[in-house]
Amino acid sequence: MLHPYLLSYLMEDEPVIEEIPERHVCSIHGPLINLSRRVADDDDIVFFEGLLDIDSDLDYLLDVPREQQLSLDVYYNHRLSQGPRQRFLHGASVEANGLFYVQYDEDGKAYLSVDAYDLRPQPGNPFSKEYVRRGLPKSNPGVFFTGIVTGIAVDRPDCRVYTFHLRVTRDEGDPDFGFQPWEIDFDIHCAIRMTVRWANRRLPQIGDFCLVSGELAGLYWLDGRHSPLVRAISIQVSQLVPPEDDDPEENDDVDDDSEDSDGTGDTTGQ
Repeated sequence: MLHPYLLSYLMEDEPVIEEIPERHVCSIHGPLINLSRRVADDDDIVFFEGLLDIDSDLDYLLDVPREQQLSLDVYYNHRLSQGPRQRFLHGASVEANGLFYVQYDEDGKAYLSVDAYDLRPQPGNPFSKEYVRRGLPKSNPGVFFTGIVTGIAVDRPDCRVYTFHLRVTRDEGDPDFGFQPWEIDFDIHCAIRMTVRWANRRLPQIGDFCLVSGELAGLYWLDGRHSPLVRAISIQVSQLVPPEDDDPEENDDVDDDSEDSDGTGDTTGQ
């Protein structure tokens, strides 16, 4: 399940926009594990600590570990869901969809969080053999986001890593009392293997506004901080609408005036 804005954007091969948006969107979907021992399922707002189990194949291209386990804070509002209330047991596998955010501390450590709009825990006892055997398929979370290319961290014949800057709006509050939006700025690094598939595509340049879809491959250290690393599946570069010409009627009036000044359209002197 994608954010509606991202879903509409994906319908176009080369989206055309009138201007680069000042706010961006980042969405994540995929399996995670609930690490919290006690979750207040009866509360309208549910919070628990989740774990993303990452297994990436970018370790032979970049200086990143093949396996990473990333913790993230999960927020979920039962009142925004039309389905029945869910129970989130300690150790349960949960299929999550939501808006993805990154914040940093002064040492560059990344803190991940998601405002979920859909959570589907796998039923059963998380510590039973049957639960593990019939568990959710292991896969890296999918990530979809819009952002602006601000740098190319790696540019080699076999690999390229783009840095995207995102400025997203996060709403905090309650449906009964209103939401208070606040802005969060963060980076996402996007890696592509320079295969024939990418050779036939338009690659982004610094300053381009893009929609990226891919899978989360861990964290990547650059410029003094860790940011999410995404292995790109698709990068769509937006096309800006060219500036419109002057009003054709105004141009016609100018042509008429020009003819008069040449004497071709002026009969007063005959």
